[in-house]
Amino acid sequence: MIKNERTWLIAWATLQGFCLLMLHNLVVSLDKPGEWFVVTWPLYALALVFPLSMQMLSAYRMRKVMWLLSSGFALLVAACAAYAGKVGWVDGLSRTHVSGSTFLIGGIIFTSWFVLIPFAEHRLKLASWSRDYALLCAVAWRNAFKLASAGLFVGIFWILLGLWAGLFKVLGVGFFTDLFTSRHFAYPVTAIAFGLGLSLYSAKEEALLGLYRATLNLLGWLLPLVSGIILLFLLMLPVKGVALLWKTGYATALMLSLQGLMVFLFNAAWQDGVHGIKFPGWIRKLVTPALLALPVLSLLCVYSLWLRVDQYGWTADRVWAAILIGLLAVYAIGYALSVLRLKSEWMQAASKVNIYAAWTTVLVLLSTATPVLDPARISVSSQLDKLLSQQVDVQSFDFEYLRFGGGLHGQRALKHLTALTGHPQAEAIQEKSRASLEATHRTYGRRMHVTRDRATWERKLEVYQQGKSLTTEFVDFLWQLTEGDKFWIDCLRNQQSCTVLLVDLNRDGQDEVVILGSYNSNVFTQMGGQWQSAGFMRHRQASGNSEPGIRRVPDDAGTRRMIANGEFSVEESAWQELHLGEWRYSVQP
Repeated sequence: MIKNERTWLIAWATLQGFCLLMLHNLVVSLDKPGEWFVVTWPLYALALVFPLSMQMLSAYRMRKVMWLLSSGFALLVAACAAYAGKVGWVDGLSRTHVSGSTFLIGGIIFTSWFVLIPFAEHRLKLASWSRDYALLCAVAWRNAFKLASAGLFVGIFWILLGLWAGLFKVLGVGFFTDLFTSRHFAYPVTAIAFGLGLSLYSAKEEALLGLYRATLNLLGWLLPLVSGIILLFLLMLPVKGVALLWKTGYATALMLSLQGLMVFLFNAAWQDGVHGIKFPGWIRKLVTPALLALPVLSLLCVYSLWLRVDQYGWTADRVWAAILIGLLAVYAIGYALSVLRLKSEWMQAASKVNIYAAWTTVLVLLSTATPVLDPARISVSSQLDKLLSQQVDVQSFDFEYLRFGGGLHGQRALKHLTALTGHPQAEAIQEKSRASLEATHRTYGRRMHVTRDRATWERKLEVYQQGKSLTTEFVDFLWQLTEGDKFWIDCLRNQQSCTVLLVDLNRDGQDEVVILGSYNSNVFTQMGGQWQSAGFMRHRQASGNSEPGIRRVPDDAGTRRMIANGEFSVEESAWQELHLGEWRYSVQP
């Protein structure tokens, strides 16, 4: 057993570097690396987690329990990585397609490891998991600064190596550039540098203790600001109405960010309850209602997500959003109950909330790398249910999501759909599923072409002016124009009908055809007796009718009503503007 701590750290760092190098060499030697993710991903998890755990728990290197704890967690995350590698790979797609899954499982493993390391150290030191919250808090913050300082050390180390190689390359010596960019140099040297950074921090830990506490105190003084923002936001909400939140498309992300900052800054300010900031009474009176208001933000986030899920079903992103909302709700509800139950001593009760939330976070995150809470499995099942129950039209269903976003689950679903029978649109589903299985790149914003039904297609073109209708020549022209993906009109490719307006925009005595859309509207005109696309129109609100900071789009029902009632006009210009109620449309050739 190595008795010197620095030697122990460098030894494990060296071993880690060479393990990662060997794994890299193994991966590049495989003909189809993706088929081996079920093996290589858990090996990477072991190579990263186990040596790092041995370094972070180096003070207890003589204890057998330390080996058991490190080995047990490493094997657990290796099993999770094996599952993620199995379901993340899709045959026929490039390795770059799973880069997101690679970073995701890496993030899950690192977050779980970081949360559990303080509990492991507590167990080694006091023979219990969470009796001394001050120790847990101190270890967690210390580890964050320790890892950050080691990472900074490695970054500056490589900057110096880059300068070294660059200077000599200027002199015509390329040896150092070739050496430093070689993986046989980069892997072990980077790992050793990181281990050296950890050892240097450990040697100066007492001296640096005051630095990280001062940093936390500095950040903690932002707590009153974020508390004030939360309270002002919730006070303004009844005045402006919650409907404005759903129009932005990113209100949930903003509210989650606000909650996350509140939790982080609260803990930075309080720390372990002993070394935290001693706020004056008026600031505590500001923070207290903000903590009580946190569950309101959680409820708003839940409702916002439910609206999307109810309409469009689950996707992997929505599953992750639900997980984040749920985890932050644990803190929100826990802190609010602490305030209500203990009043002036609510800060002390927050320690239990943090402990329960930490274990919940680890349990939930690791569950996402199992069949229990796999976001891909949940999303594929949800989308498949909406398709088969005819809640979504086949023509607007995103089959490519199953191929490129569903992993192995999506692949199996598509193969099942290719043999589907007994569904009213089984033939179209089979054709689209086969096309998706053969696709190698996602066609963003456009769906793959399938045979269209002319009668159904024509019924989507609805003219909302009495006495006017589309000519056969125009319908034939539009039918040919929109064949395949040559010309894209949203309403002809989804479940909506098309709002069509016939109006003379260029003063030639003939009506142009305007197919109105939420963002762009297509304009068609006749030139020499032949129909052609004249461009598109963008809408804007008339001056004085818009609300600052709010981007609105025309309402379909209101648009059709105004057309039917003749509530539109045009203004003089090279291409005249179309006035439709409060909206202004201008042609952009």
